[in-house]
Amino acid sequence: MPLFLWVSPILSLANKRTLVEDDLNDLANKEKCSILLNRVNQHSSKWPGTWDVFVKIFYKDFLTSMLLVFLFSITRIAQPLLIRQIVLYIKDQSGVPSYLGYLYAIALCIAAIVQAITQQQIIFRNTRVGVRARNALSSTIYKHLLTINTAALYKTTAAQTINLVSNDANKFAELSIFVHGLLMVPLDSLAMFGLIWWTIGLPTIFGYSVLFLLVPIQFIFSRQFSQYRKTAMACTDKRVQTINEIVNGCQIIKMYTWEKAMEQRVLETRQQEVSNVRKASSLRALNVAIAFVMSPLISLATFGGS
Repeated sequence: MPLFLWVSPILSLANKRTLVEDDLNDLANKEKCSILLNRVNQHSSKWPGTWDVFVKIFYKDFLTSMLLVFLFSITRIAQPLLIRQIVLYIKDQSGVPSYLGYLYAIALCIAAIVQAITQQQIIFRNTRVGVRARNALSSTIYKHLLTINTAALYKTTAAQTINLVSNDANKFAELSIFVHGLLMVPLDSLAMFGLIWWTIGLPTIFGYSVLFLLVPIQFIFSRQFSQYRKTAMACTDKRVQTINEIVNGCQIIKMYTWEKAMEQRVLETRQQEVSNVRKASSLRALNVAIAFVMSPLISLATFGGS
């Protein structure tokens, strides 16, 4: 609760009266869309590419969360080791003085608290960078619409633009939450391999063999996810464009009684979209099932091999 005391003044004010815009604090300069747009276009007036913007421009914003990953991994790995020492102390097999048992318990509590704090800080900072990337992309789309020529403007509908801002750009915000996994996963894997090898020896290889066998499966799933997502987005853009044309030409459709034909056209596009979404959902369910089964399989291979 003490960590949320910063929001108490605004909550107290909202309890007394309706909040207005002046009650909220101004955004930091690095959060403003104008500053983000200047960061994107500081090297060139041309659009450098979506991935170039995300990787080359915002990678420095992830450095703090990446540094916190080391502290998070240390505290998370230290907890089972401290629990092991506590169990040995209770069984009176460690041969250590009595005060060390209390120190182990205190260290375990501190490690759990630090892990919780660092995890939330990592997620918070990554989410904040993701919002910056999304706002930078949205601002770039808006700027491009203001400078686009008339011929190209006719090829783009308002619905497609809304879809780009609300759906496509938001995917980079969702991706940012898990960026720290690029460092945390290999770091934890190497550390756990060393600890398990130190504890049980050769059977560690059997468990990690199962883990490495699942890596190609994840690559295959990621490629299928990308393909389904790309096809579904194309169908979504087509459906949105079709509905926009129907709304703009509703009087002509009513005059020629084309309602059934237009309904069938939208239905076919929607069925194609739902088909790809269903395939992606089925693949996602299979991926989640494998994630649940993976831990028991690795344990069975490790301890079964011993």
